[in-house]
Amino acid sequence: MFLSHLLRPWHWLRRIRHRCGYGIHSPFAFSFVTGVVYEAWPYYAYAPLRRRWPVLPAGLRRKDAQLLFRLANFCHPCGLQCPDAEGLEAAVAYLQAACPHAALSLAAEPNGSDMVVCLQPWDDCAARLLESLPTGGMLVLHRIHATQRRSAAWQRLLHMPQAQIAFDLRDFGIILHLPHMQRAHYVINYF
Repeated sequence: MFLSHLLRPWHWLRRIRHRCGYGIHSPFAFSFVTGVVYEAWPYYAYAPLRRRWPVLPAGLRRKDAQLLFRLANFCHPCGLQCPDAEGLEAAVAYLQAACPHAALSLAAEPNGSDMVVCLQPWDDCAARLLESLPTGGMLVLHRIHATQRRSAAWQRLLHMPQAQIAFDLRDFGIILHLPHMQRAHYVINYF
């Protein structure tokens, strides 16, 4: 973990040309990157959530929790699945604040939810979760480059037919199942 913090500036410099949507020609992907990933305005729930959760679990920054909030706000899921989210109540609270009407499931088995967020080790279950993702669904994976095994699992997921649009944010991987769109995978400089 300590080494990853030391290498963070190096990874940021390697991805500098992928900042703020540069090089993205798809209007949908550009608006997603600029309006969801890089959105800087405070949302209505940020202050109450910060008061309720002044300290976040290890490995999750405030910036990451707010990104999860914006992703859930963008997706508006009817079903929200967070497999194995023990000890990550703060992250689940951010997700639920963005879509309070969504049915929450903490089960590890796929259940066809519109949005699936894996914050714990996901190497073994991500392919099954992606296969069960409905059209218009979103799969969010945390720490996709934490190990070589996870990086290889991420690359395998990108080759699955459900991964039409994918965003590699280094800390997070986001896959959107949108069959009507042309297949594209983007690297984003999100640190």
